[in-house]
Order: sequence, then structure tokens, then C-alpha cells
Amino acid sequence: MAENRPQGAPLVPGVEEGQRLSSRKGFLASSAALLGGGALLTVLPKAAGAQSTGSPGCAESVKDIVTIAAVAEALATTFYYNGVTRRVGRQLDEADLVYFKAALAQEKDHLDLLVGAGASPPPSTFYFEEGTFSGVEEFTTVLLALEEAFIGAYAAAIERFCQLNRGDLAKLASRILGVEAEHRALGRDVAGKRVPNNLCLERAPFTCVSEAADALAPFLSDGPGRTAFRMPTDAQIEANWIPCKD
Repeated sequence: MAENRPQGAPLVPGVEEGQRLSSRKGFLASSAALLGGGALLTVLPKAAGAQSTGSPGCAESVKDIVTIAAVAEALATTFYYNGVTRRVGRQLDEADLVYFKAALAQEKDHLDLLVGAGASPPPSTFYFEEGTFSGVEEFTTVLLALEEAFIGAYAAAIERFCQLNRGDLAKLASRILGVEAEHRALGRDVAGKRVPNNLCLERAPFTCVSEAADALAPFLSDGPGRTAFRMPTDAQIEANWIPCKD
């Protein structure tokens, strides 16, 4: 299992820059499909099986939903922390870097709210493909995949919370979804997309929140070409964030 590399350390020691560039296409292709497989059975056994194939409805409990969401927010906190502190953070213009420092604070705030709502403690280690934090293109490719999954998960959560007569949590999920949509648009802006705010309606790829658990699975297990990153401490986060306002 790979450990976190020091900031500024070479991505692959001993490999020439040209070789690294030749592998970029493969990284981008695999990252674009990163959210497509796996299951979260070892972390969320009940939630991952909450929807049976062909079921007309969803079966997640409030506990299941807030726990899946907390995993997503812990993952996002870890992602943005490493984005602002590692190589990609030094490549960004200051005007762009502030987007991600603010996102770091927002994701941590979401995590705290979800734990307060009864979520189980999320994992403390997440796994990213090597190169995720090496450049702006690599970083924003993963960012957009993650944020689209988060938006879809909260859209499904709102409907399920309403079914469970938890209007308070449906409202919380809608407020978080709005901020995740901001992250998606700002990520597109940094990525150089011609129209960052390109959607009339956000996509809703998940019928049930449990489907989002499958999407998060690749970030929860080690494997070839992946590096382990621990969830940053509160002190580390606060040293690198721009605090948000509720």
C-alpha cells in the first residue's frame, strides 16, 4: 500500500517527464470512468443492498442515507485538502486556489452536520489514482466526476427523506446539493470549460442513495496504481481553508 508522498515529491521517481506525459491520457481515461464500479459492502453492508434489482422503491433508512453522505463528505474533504496542499495547488492561480480552499471548509462543514444528524463515523483513509494531485487537468477530471456523483446522491436523498417524513433532512440535503453544484461549476471554470454553468437542471443519475455507495467504492479500497491518503486533522484543515458562512 502506497503512503502519502511529501509535498513536491516526484510523482514517479526516476521516470522522465516525457514518459509521465505519455501516461496522462491513460490516467484521464481511467479517472473519467472511476465512479463506475464496485460495491460498498464492507463499509455500508446494509445500505449497499438496500435496493434490490427492479424494486419500485428505495429502502434506505435515515441512518443509511446520512452515513453514505458522510462518507462522501469525508472523501471530498480529503480530496480538496490534498488539492490545495500538493503539487496541483502550486500550479493554480491564486484566484482559482481560493475556490478550493473554500470548498475544503464547506465539505468539512457538511461532514460535521451529517455526523450530528446521526451518521456513523466515515473511513479515515481514501485511495486516489496516482497523478490525481499532480496537475490541474488530472485534478479537475476527478473533481467533476466526484461532484456529479455527490449531486446525484443528494438529489436521491431529498426524495427518500421526504418519503421518510424527514423534511428537516430533505431541506439540509437540498442546501448541501446547492453548494456541491457550485463546486461543479467552479471546477469546470478552472478546467477551462467554455461554459462552466452549462446545465439547466442538474443530473440525477441515482434512483436510490444506495447506488451512490457503489460510485464511492473505488476510493475506499487499495489497488494497483492507487495511493492512500488519510483524512486531514481539524488543525490541518483550518490551516488551509477559507471559512464558510452558513
